[in-house]
Parts: sequence; structure tokens; C-alpha cells
Amino acid sequence: MALATINSVATTKTLRSNLRELPTFCSTIKGDIKLLHSYFDSNYTQIIARSATVDDPVDILFSAYMVVPCNNFRSYIKCKQDAYTDGTLTLAHKELIMLATNKFNLLKQEGTWGAKSPDEDKIMAMQAELTALRGQFQLAPNLKRAAGAKDDDKAGGKKEGGGDNKKQKNKKNNTNKKEQKRDENWKKMPPKEGESHEKKVKGRTWHWCKHHMAWGNHKEELCQLGNERTNQKTHNLNQVAAQAASATVLNPEWQALMANMARNMADD
Repeated sequence: MALATINSVATTKTLRSNLRELPTFCSTIKGDIKLLHSYFDSNYTQIIARSATVDDPVDILFSAYMVVPCNNFRSYIKCKQDAYTDGTLTLAHKELIMLATNKFNLLKQEGTWGAKSPDEDKIMAMQAELTALRGQFQLAPNLKRAAGAKDDDKAGGKKEGGGDNKKQKNKKNNTNKKEQKRDENWKKMPPKEGESHEKKVKGRTWHWCKHHMAWGNHKEELCQLGNERTNQKTHNLNQVAAQAASATVLNPEWQALMANMARNMADD
């Protein structure tokens, strides 16, 4: 008897928990009203059969109906809920189930089931525009090549001392690795504040380049990587400004978003 009592109490708690989580269940079945009512009736009937009670089943159903993915259905239910809350409409849960079922069947017959609200359409349109815009801000092919060239330059893959900056195989002398490490380290040490950005090492003139963050044989203002970055940044800024200018007055949120992005890029 003790085991039977424990099992009965635990089962009743589980059934009540199922009813409390009815909105979550409704979202997982994509608002299938018939399946929703079947699930509710199954749990509710078992609770009553155990001589237990359910607190306000009408409110439980109202909460589940408000996550149904149909604006027409939600609007209808919201009117019923307001009248029920104001006390101008008296409903038992069975009557509410009947009203919801009839409305569901009517919308299905009219072909208006699943209609979205204007706000939902607007949000989806903005998400599509943001997705398209994000694709435009991907790294351009020329910058990808420049980034690869930068890595090669740091690894010693570029020919130093020549004017063509073409990639060559690493032909370092591995017989003295400590000397090579010291030679690589000083090339990555930036000049201190007030120091010259040009110096001579072993008879060669070196220039500090902030774009490569290393000493190299080209001047900073002549750096090809820096010029490409500047041109790409200007191009992206113009694109964002054009997008912001083309935003309609009927979509102020999008216009504000694009303008803010343009200001941020300008600050960068």
C-alpha cells in the first residue's frame, strides 16, 4: 500500500507538470490543435481519475493557445481571454476546447491557417537583409591573399633585399638556430616612442611597417597591404552608407541600424 501511494503521488505530480508545460509542448508540435487537445485531455483525465484536481485548466489552455503559429487564431483566442478575464465571458475548459477546435477547422477551410502577423513579416525581412549584408562584409579575395603573404613574410618566406617581394622557399641556414632566432626577434620589435622608424642593420636599411608589424625593406606609406586595407575599408563604408540611404521611412529600425554600422566603421 505504501508503494502504491508513493507511485500515485509521483504520477500525479508528473501529470500536473505536463499540463504546466503545455505551451512548450504546443510549440514542439507546431500548434497542431487536435494533437494539443488530445495531450491535454489525456493528462487531465488521469489526474481527475486519481481524485486529484487541476488548478484553472482554462488558463492552462489559454497559455498554450498563445504560442500557436497562426496570427488569426491567436487574435481570436486573445479576444476570448480578455472577455474571460474581464468577467464578461464564463467558460469551462471543455467549452474553450470546443471554440478553439471550431476556429481551427474554419481557418483550415478558408486557407488562412498559419497567417503571420505584420511584425513577424517585418522581422523576417530584416533578418534576410542582415544575412545578405553580412555576406558583403566577408574578407575580399585580395585581402585574403595579402593575409597569406603576411604570414609568409613573418616566416621568412619573402625575399628580402629585392624590390619585387616575390615568395621564395625558406633557405635559412639551420646550422646556427640561436643566431637565426635572434635575427627573427629583432624584426618584430617595434620602435619605441620617439625613435626613428628607419634603421640600418648589417649595412642594410630597414623600415618599420605597422601593417605587417615588422621591420622590412619597404616604407610604411608604400606598403601594398596597407593600401589594400584602406581601399577595402572605404569600399565597405560606401556600401553601408548606400544601404542606410536606401532604407525606407517605413522601416526606421533598419535605417538606424545601418547608420550606426556606418558610424562604427568610420570610427574604426
